[in-house]
Amino acid sequence: MTQGLAVLYERYPTKREKINRFIEDFSLYENMSIDYLLSFDTREKKDGKYTIEIEKANGLEELNYIIDSFKNIVE
Repeated sequence: MTQGLAVLYERYPTKREKINRFIEDFSLYENMSIDYLLSFDTREKKDGKYTIEIEKANGLEELNYIIDSFKNIVE
């Protein structure tokens, strides 16, 4: 998604603030697969000795939130 946003960043300077915020808000998911995100049954998931917390109630809600935020920029 960030690569696609790079094109919009260049072509539409008025969208730059939204794009910067999107990258800041969702950078945690940059190296996370969709399958892994969907494996969150709750807001927290233990991964080895770390606990990862997402904003929404589960992975599906978080993924939908990310997609909606992305759509808000590209529309």
